[in-house]
Amino acid sequence: MNPFCSLRCLAAAVACLVAPHVCAETDSLLWKRTPDANWNRSSITPLASRQDWRPAGPDERSWLGGWAARRIGEGTGFFRVERVDGRWWLVDPQGFLFYSVGLTSVRPPTREPAKSAYAERWKEPAAWAADTVSMLREAGYNNIGRWSALGSLNAVTRRMPYTTSFNFMQSFGKKLGLTSHGYGHARYAHNAIPVFHPDFEAHCDELAEKEIAPLAQDFHVLGHFTDNELPVPKDALAATLAIDPEATPALRHNWEFAWQWLRERRGPEATAADITEDDNLDYLGAVMDRYFAVTAAALRRHAPHHLNFGPRLHGSGIHTDQVIAAAGRHLDVIAINYYNVWRPSDTHLERWRTQAPDTPFLISEFYVKGQDSGMDNGPGAGWIVPTQRDRGLWYQNFTLALLEAPHCVGWQYFKYQDEPGDSNKGILDPAFAPHGDFTALMAPIHENVYSLRSKLPGE
Repeated sequence: MNPFCSLRCLAAAVACLVAPHVCAETDSLLWKRTPDANWNRSSITPLASRQDWRPAGPDERSWLGGWAARRIGEGTGFFRVERVDGRWWLVDPQGFLFYSVGLTSVRPPTREPAKSAYAERWKEPAAWAADTVSMLREAGYNNIGRWSALGSLNAVTRRMPYTTSFNFMQSFGKKLGLTSHGYGHARYAHNAIPVFHPDFEAHCDELAEKEIAPLAQDFHVLGHFTDNELPVPKDALAATLAIDPEATPALRHNWEFAWQWLRERRGPEATAADITEDDNLDYLGAVMDRYFAVTAAALRRHAPHHLNFGPRLHGSGIHTDQVIAAAGRHLDVIAINYYNVWRPSDTHLERWRTQAPDTPFLISEFYVKGQDSGMDNGPGAGWIVPTQRDRGLWYQNFTLALLEAPHCVGWQYFKYQDEPGDSNKGILDPAFAPHGDFTALMAPIHENVYSLRSKLPGE
């Protein structure tokens, strides 16, 4: 028996009982950034407050989770992107419009007591995978995100679309001895990625041939992430010129390129003292352009039909015109890990649209934490709100803004399950029980995502 079979029924029941009268009266939420901070209050726009839309029933889905009511042609046999009536969409292999509602970190736990709860409920990974894929579909998800147990999940009878991650730069940096462990992503010596090293292209090609080429004909691949949260320092040029190439020979080629770049721009006598803010940002754009160009070429050679989502930009990278423009020149979809905003910013959305007018974006990571979970809630970047229902209201507030954005092709929420010792980020608690008040308010967004996108105002 699928232990998640009642999730949709639970969500629907709670939504019907709770959401209509509570949400309609809710125009703000309490929040804080850290457990010991004071509460603040900000306005929200939940689904019940939208007078321009009311659900008429769950959207009918295609075999792979697309919009069964909107098909544009017979399909190419693989996922692609297309602008339709002024909005960007993913298009599934059969030609149905597709909007990503994904979930990351779908994997068995490795920490107690969640590990014991998993072992008690499932005797083998195949049973967990079958139940989990069924649960995801019941909850309205249509794809599986990064850090997931793809070996088990892709062995079920009816697979879900999924994204892959291959860490081109992280693996190369590790090979050169330049990386160290950081929270959520690798750290690089001098905050520099060795894109100008003469072996980088060959490394990317070899990795793609070995790990990506075997997937080249898999139509379930939604797209590939090439890395995770690379450093994008706004003082990139100054920091690179300050490198001692004798002490860090693996970055000598970055150092040499930086000096050549500066002197071609400022003259043969230019020194580090001549660097301006624009120099730093334009140099950063050149570094990222090189990274995008090399990794995109490797993907095209070995998986020409698959979408390139890039390295999951984060931090200052998503606010830097030169980085977004470089991404737009090479990627099919710009993946963005998006934190520290209460609601997607009009300024950010406009930057992404104008700097990459021919490339849509995907929010590849975001989350919100509930104070009532009993968890520490210290680690991580997501907001803390008082209750699970508040998590659901915030989720509606955030995702409705994404649905309105014509350049957005969806999101992947972080994540599947709360981990002991971490924060309340998951849709399930460590005992695999759904956070019912949270998932109840996710449900009407997920089940009606296509109707919503067609009705909400956009470009």
